Amino acid sequence: MKDILAAAEAWIRGDPDATTRAELEAWVQAGDLAELASRLSPLTFGTAGLRAAVGAGSGRMNVAVVLRAAWGVGRYVLEAGLSERPIVIGFDARPTSRAFAEASVSVWLAQGLRVVALTEPAATPLCAYLGRDRGAAATVVVTASHNPRGDNGYKVYGPDAVQIVAPTDAAIAAHIASAPPAIEVPRAPLSAAEWLAPRELHGYFAAISGGAGNARPGARGGGAARRGALVGQRSRCGPPRGRRAVGWRADRPRR
Repeated sequence: MKDILAAAEAWIRGDPDATTRAELEAWVQAGDLAELASRLSPLTFGTAGLRAAVGAGSGRMNVAVVLRAAWGVGRYVLEAGLSERPIVIGFDARPTSRAFAEASVSVWLAQGLRVVALTEPAATPLCAYLGRDRGAAATVVVTASHNPRGDNGYKVYGPDAVQIVAPTDAAIAAHIASAPPAIEVPRAPLSAAEWLAPRELHGYFAAISGGAGNARPGARGGGAARRGALVGQRSRCGPPRGRRAVGWRADRPRR
């Protein structure tokens, strides 16, 4: 019991978000050790990144967890000698996704890395396209794909704009584990990033429409690009066939 309560107090002290601090404090006051144990079982970073219900604690998706995850991704990029390349980040339409993306941008800028970020929710393949187009060291998408709306996640793609595999996942996980408490993670103003609206990525829309010169946002995709060749043969993400590329929500269940 003392160990769980001590862990909870430590996490509360290190959480910069007043809302999730208060949420975890309420569970401490209630003395619900089972709930605290669940919330303080740290998420495991793997080839699918992070994914969990949104809430307070190291076992949920929240700003504190994201700050430490971003710090780990940034450290990986720096130690891998990829700092000359930018990090690209996009996010879906879930309620917390924009805040998680902006928190990540602030961390990478503080680490001296270049960041290219989308200003509005976008489909995962569009984010991966931007990562490949910019030669990104890493591409991050804040999304939980088909999970319930109350969940969120943190997907990481490598320099080839496809989902990371071993040993990259283990290397990033080790950096996340060594991150300081979230409240101590350095952050920088967001203005130093390059911000792009999804509708500005004309090359993506041209590619998914078969290269037609009059491609426009919302045009139906076709050919190999729609099947995933655009963002790498191993890519398993993208809008369901027949759906429009723009406006398709990453949290909409696949059919």
